Amino acid sequence: MTYASTNPNWPMDLEADITVMPLNVLKALCLTKHTRHILVMDKTGIRFVTEESTVQQGTIFFSEANFEKFWLSEPTKCIIMGIPLATFASSLHTFGDKGRFKMQFNKFGENLLLDVFGEGLRNEFKFKNSKGKPINLMENTEWDTVARIVMSGPTLSSIVKSLSFHDAPIAFTVNPDVMYISSRSVRGEKTVTIPGDSPDTLPLFECMEPFNFEYDPNMLLALVPSFKIGKYVKIKFYANGMLETCASSDIKDSSASIIKICTAARACDE
Repeated sequence: MTYASTNPNWPMDLEADITVMPLNVLKALCLTKHTRHILVMDKTGIRFVTEESTVQQGTIFFSEANFEKFWLSEPTKCIIMGIPLATFASSLHTFGDKGRFKMQFNKFGENLLLDVFGEGLRNEFKFKNSKGKPINLMENTEWDTVARIVMSGPTLSSIVKSLSFHDAPIAFTVNPDVMYISSRSVRGEKTVTIPGDSPDTLPLFECMEPFNFEYDPNMLLALVPSFKIGKYVKIKFYANGMLETCASSDIKDSSASIIKICTAARACDE
């Protein structure tokens, strides 16, 4: 199966076998203090389950009225398939007086694209990187593209197969080995290219480093990445309704970095 969740305050991606969670479980998790924002996919499209969002099939809209409350509330950071949107919330505040933004999912060959658009943001100089230089926005007929990610390979294939055989909606994390982020990072101007048939390198606002975790595949799982301290990242997670705190992990060497998802009966290794 390829089911999982992404959530707040997280500067990187997850690799995992992913657990099926019914929509009512996802909603229950989503509406708690710790897990308000969960991306959900089912046969009707991709939705963002939150307290405030207005959702349409395949596209996610946020209005001026709920923008500030949604993005700047606690927890302040939220990830949608690898994009830490709060990283550029200071730039996105321009949406507040210009209308709304949306996230549109599209097929690109064998890949799945997520585009983030902003209405009325033709003035690219409103978007600046950490050095204060303007960020060039890609033009769209009615919207300006702010960011784009691409999902491809086994992950997309597994999702498609899962949607064909299961009625349960899904939320999911990103496997860095099969989801490729094309990025000109604000931090360090690092570039990550998308292999194979792919668009040109596109502007994103963060380059994420991958790391792995292990967990009991029988658990219902909703990950809640909470904060990063230096080279360590602290993970909280819901398993069968229980909130646990997991071990920190050294993420400098991603191949050796493992976060152990623990059951209530077993303490996490420090």
